[in-house]
Amino acid sequence: MVVPDVMKQRQNLRLESIPAVDALKAKEQRLAEVRGIVDCADNALCPEFYSFVNRWDGQVGAAPVTAFAGSFRTDPSRGVIVVRHHERDANRRAGRQIEGPLGSGGLRIVESDATRLKIQTKVGDTYWIDVRHKLR
Repeated sequence: MVVPDVMKQRQNLRLESIPAVDALKAKEQRLAEVRGIVDCADNALCPEFYSFVNRWDGQVGAAPVTAFAGSFRTDPSRGVIVVRHHERDANRRAGRQIEGPLGSGGLRIVESDATRLKIQTKVGDTYWIDVRHKLR
């Protein structure tokens, strides 16, 4: 099967990218540079345990940090935040899981102020968490 809008073959048998591929590469690069609050796929991290709606990407000191917000996949009435600290050593991860109040439903990150995140529950309550602290 030939997919003409992805790659085309030139007469000298070399493959040449066309705008669709270039646009995809540009989008991936922009996403890698995003800092702040963005929507994410519900299977962004450990899909067997969590269902996420959005995430926050930022830094604590020199280390990149990501916080995912959503709920437990097996019990959507239980909200959860998962904070991941990405160390310089790619084999090491530190982080923590923060559970929302009972019966609050899924959680969403709605605002950030440096390393503090404002969390909103599905029922409308809000509270702040600080992502500076990590557990090993």
